[in-house]
Amino acid sequence: MNPIRAYILMALLVPLTLFFVGLRLLFWPIARVSRRTDRMLRRYVLRAWGYSFSFAAGLRVIVKGTPAAPPFYMVCNHLSYLDMVILARQTGCIFVSRADVEQWPFFGFVARSFYVLFINRTDRRDVARVNILIEETIAEGDAIAVFPESHTSCGLDINPFRSPLLQPAVTLDIPVNFASIYYRTAANAPAAGILCSWWKPIPFYVHFYRFLQYRGTTVTIQFGEKTIRGTDRKVLAKELEEAVRKNFVPQRQEESDSSQSVTDHAE
Repeated sequence: MNPIRAYILMALLVPLTLFFVGLRLLFWPIARVSRRTDRMLRRYVLRAWGYSFSFAAGLRVIVKGTPAAPPFYMVCNHLSYLDMVILARQTGCIFVSRADVEQWPFFGFVARSFYVLFINRTDRRDVARVNILIEETIAEGDAIAVFPESHTSCGLDINPFRSPLLQPAVTLDIPVNFASIYYRTAANAPAAGILCSWWKPIPFYVHFYRFLQYRGTTVTIQFGEKTIRGTDRKVLAKELEEAVRKNFVPQRQEESDSSQSVTDHAE
């Protein structure tokens, strides 16, 4: 544990992120001329940020398999906010986030500039609206990643995949890509299920500050070698869940009580 290290890294990561936000805003007006071009530039900026952020934060990234080229629809298990950094780093994809993030000062504006989609999980009718936006995203040549578990977990296993947001893949009759993410921490650090997984009711800044105090975290992202296509979203969800589980490595835990294995910090 090294609190000084955490403060130094935070002092580095904040201006680093602001730089890429500024770069993104510089290119954003291009959308008035060509949304496809703007989306392509967005992916470049997001990937550059993901590479820079993961490097500065001390994350060692192991990539297995090859991600698809846009446009694509991808699903992945969900352990932490760090998942989005790694997916952004490797694919530059768009995410579906919980609705309240759109109202966050500064962060909501930045998320909108990167074409993040927002869904109200308490309103089932909102799924139809978001599915239309997912279809538009793919039609405009972009890539989208969905976390079908719809919440983060401690990483003992893959939680059941929910199927509503898989409907665009069925409607468009497109194959679905999948990826598995898991973490490993150094011997002198807390277990990955505690240090990396963000499933307890702990504020983001508290969890991230603790994460930055430790060196030696490794994250592995394994992209599936094949795609899965389906005509029934519920059957498709089950097949994708099993495919993601096959490549997943359960996270080491420090606590024996895993009854509260999920929380709703992210979608």
